[in-house]
Amino acid sequence: MLLGTGLRYVGVLLLLQAPWPAAWSQSAPQFDAIVVRQHDPHDVSQDGGIHWSGLTFEASNVPLTFLMTQAFGVKKWLIDGLPAWAEKNTWDVNAKVAASDLKLMKSLTREQRSQMLQTILLEQFRLRYHFGEKLQPVYELSVLPVGPKFKASANIDGTKRGFGGWTFTAGLAQCERITMAQFANGLSPLVERVVVDKTGLTGTYDIEVRWTPENSANADNENGLDVAATPGITTALREQAGLRLTSSKAMVPVLVVDGMERPEQQ
Repeated sequence: MLLGTGLRYVGVLLLLQAPWPAAWSQSAPQFDAIVVRQHDPHDVSQDGGIHWSGLTFEASNVPLTFLMTQAFGVKKWLIDGLPAWAEKNTWDVNAKVAASDLKLMKSLTREQRSQMLQTILLEQFRLRYHFGEKLQPVYELSVLPVGPKFKASANIDGTKRGFGGWTFTAGLAQCERITMAQFANGLSPLVERVVVDKTGLTGTYDIEVRWTPENSANADNENGLDVAATPGITTALREQAGLRLTSSKAMVPVLVVDGMERPEQQ
């Protein structure tokens, strides 16, 4: 399920995925009708998000970058070349498939949802793009000399099979049966850099880390913890998980916008 969130984009259940989709394994349903409008610029509400229901996809008060991250699986700071209007405005979208596709809509994969969102961007915003690489600041995630402070996941029925659950929010990483590559990917939006797994750990693990989000204006963070009693994310990773974030630079994949057009008001 793609994200429906109150537009505090860091504070969401994260979809852990590759930098962008590979070739689609199965075609997705086609939208029968798509309506896109610029959200009322006088609305100062921060509420909004995206929602899939039955035959419809709806987005309310979402930045274009958020739609693009969901469509291509790329972090928002790895999108280059957006025109100024695309970075400034937010959008409302209402799209619907034909009733004959209801069965397909009920069994959509994540890749198919992404493919359908790409269609909205290509058709309504006339998006033209290519993928490239760029030298960017990154963080390398490594294990401290004392070793990790979390445990390997317990086997299920005597095997190593089974799927985990991962939640990354502003102030909390709570993970079961996660690989370190997935954990590094989950941290990336929280530190707004690509995080490269350099831990050398190859299993799956259960990890929980709590911290105070930067620029927290409240006495309590979103997880009900006293800000004064919880450290920043770098310290929390070190003290609670035995992990270290080290600044570095690396060539990372980027989505380059070659051109796009503001949709006509409908």
